[in-house]
Amino acid sequence: MTVDPQADFFELGGSSLSAARLVSLARRELHTDITLREFLDKPTVAHLAALVERKRCAVAEKRGDNSG
Repeated sequence: MTVDPQADFFELGGSSLSAARLVSLARRELHTDITLREFLDKPTVAHLAALVERKRCAVAEKRGDNSG
């Protein structure tokens, strides 16, 4: 199954419970501090990926790590 990165999570059949599970999984597996509210602001794969990238860059900047 291919999912359009811009497709809405809820239009694809997601629920608030599955959104909470997804955010929890992303926090644990991707080591980011994404909040459910941030994901729900625009619930798409593309937005989730951008959030992860932004959070990782912010952490790297705080550490002074320029590698990415």
